[in-house]
Amino acid sequence: MTPDTLLPALLASDPSRPRVTFYDDARGERIELSGRVLGNWVAKAANWLQDECGAEPGSTVRLDLPPTHWRTLYWALAIWAVGATVSGDDDADVVISMTAGDLVEPEASLAKSEIASAADQFTVYLPVDLSRPAIDRPAPVSYRDLIRPVDAASPRTVLEGTQPEVLRTAADVLAADGSVILFAHEDTSRRAGRLQDEGVTAAV
Repeated sequence: MTPDTLLPALLASDPSRPRVTFYDDARGERIELSGRVLGNWVAKAANWLQDECGAEPGSTVRLDLPPTHWRTLYWALAIWAVGATVSGDDDADVVISMTAGDLVEPEASLAKSEIASAADQFTVYLPVDLSRPAIDRPAPVSYRDLIRPVDAASPRTVLEGTQPEVLRTAADVLAADGSVILFAHEDTSRRAGRLQDEGVTAAV
């Protein structure tokens, strides 16, 4: 499986199953996205990238967003849907941020994004080139090589680390028909109970 085919596979498997769960303890927020809802957000973001920014294979997009925010994940999936590269370059063609950039996302999970009115269906204009990088930092990883095998069926995994690490592991887990848990400003004293409640099988 490659990143651009990941989301269609999730929707074909079970569109109603939770695929992303996000906690922000500083704001007292919890958000859960099914495969269908995640797909809607990815389509909106991909349509915005393709139609408003002209993003295509070869374009670079910088995600100046927290590594474990749910918006970071749907933007990465949208970037891969259009065949572009998640870039760590300050001079990327497009910048998505929570402060300043081509598009500014709200930090609050439940606040409305600028892309909310975009279409829920996405059709890519140009085919994805599997030899191009899906992520370019710290070292380029191609579309063909991004997703690694996971030794579990339908894993439910907590993600932590740098943005490239989180995105790559999220792709691995989702490709294995699993789901991911993300934390921001976590109250660590609550983690054990949450892992049990969420049925987590691994923390990465």
